[in-house]
Amino acid sequence: MLKRLVVVFLVLFFSVSAQASNIAFGTLKGIKVYDYSGSKVTKLIFSDNATSQNVPGCNRIASITHSLHSPDALDQFISVALAAYMAGKKVRAHSSKDTCEMDFIALQESNF
Repeated sequence: MLKRLVVVFLVLFFSVSAQASNIAFGTLKGIKVYDYSGSKVTKLIFSDNATSQNVPGCNRIASITHSLHSPDALDQFISVALAAYMAGKKVRAHSSKDTCEMDFIALQESNF
């Protein structure tokens, strides 16, 4: 089941990649989960040396607005981010709409 989800996600990612941009690529220095009234957001804060910041104004911060994603996608995003944070590994956050809203996360050592 997980393999199918990954394949579907990759197909969707490559189909919209022409209009999409990297929010940041590097290690994470923090993960913040907000649950204010009317706003539930998780923010991934990248280290100061993060690269590939193609979306202006994000300042190395990727947002995951809970209402914009399915519960399964939220779990997967946060699981990958937490694993990378704890292991000190690099991740790439990507937006399909050139905003700071993350639609894709990858655990990877180089930017490709």
